[in-house]
Amino acid sequence: MKVTNNLVVLVLSGWIAVVPAFHGTTTTKVRRRPLSPLYFHESFVDYNPLSADTFHEVQLNGCQIAKDEDSLTTIVTQWNDANHSIVIEAKPLEYKEGDSNLFGHLVRRSRKDDSDDETSSSLPGIMLVHTEAGPLDSYLFYKADCLLQQFNAVVFICDLFSDPYGWGWSDDRSNFNDVCTSLVAEDGKLLQDRLLASTTAFCDTVSEVDPQRLAAVSWGLRGRPLKELGNIIPSEDQFQVKALAAYQQTNVHGGDDFHITSTTEDTDDTPPSTGKTPNGGTFLNYGKNEDNEESWKSVLQLIEKELF
Repeated sequence: MKVTNNLVVLVLSGWIAVVPAFHGTTTTKVRRRPLSPLYFHESFVDYNPLSADTFHEVQLNGCQIAKDEDSLTTIVTQWNDANHSIVIEAKPLEYKEGDSNLFGHLVRRSRKDDSDDETSSSLPGIMLVHTEAGPLDSYLFYKADCLLQQFNAVVFICDLFSDPYGWGWSDDRSNFNDVCTSLVAEDGKLLQDRLLASTTAFCDTVSEVDPQRLAAVSWGLRGRPLKELGNIIPSEDQFQVKALAAYQQTNVHGGDDFHITSTTEDTDDTPPSTGKTPNGGTFLNYGKNEDNEESWKSVLQLIEKELF
């Protein structure tokens, strides 16, 4: 607490509150840092409508959501051309792994009123694991919409980097390299911990999600996150990840990630492989450059078969 010019400045849980030191009742709250590109809404802790129009510029409320204007235009065009007859909504979810804050987003079909939540108390949950660009990627929100046009579920864009700003897009890869080195050190312990924290936060926070009907889709990082997620053996009845699909794309800055071990010796024409994970899920594994309409249909078929 600091007193300056008859004002008391309090910093509480990420908020800055400025109040008169000796009298008055007015309190002004200012967010110290943007944690989501969706924070232009007045009620930013609640669900708000989400569409391609939401992402109208690369830097949105202090968060970078695409590599550049051309990339964003490509994604927005794909989004607008896709079926979006069902209205969707999203909100940020901040959660913890150890002492680290992680910054995800929940996306679902729009609710007409509060009573709809009660009638949708057992929906499948689908986790989206980000690329080397991090969790603030407009492409992930577009894919969340694609999933929700197909399935009545809740989608969780999780965070492995602890990235509230979109620093994963930076051309300076030093922070990215440090984070990824930490993630895969000690046989991927931190990566496993953050995946477990993400899955647990998803199931514990969203009451409408059925923890026994989970799926996960990942892009980039050589498929390593879903390999680790498939190796996590949850405690009895904690959760069940029944379907996992990994795209092993090269990173958005070109080249491969030297510190991320691939799940296969993949090449550009590596066919998709399937198998069972140690925790009983079905794993669909794609090689590089296979994120296309045909492969996406296979992902949708896998999710439908395992969760519905």
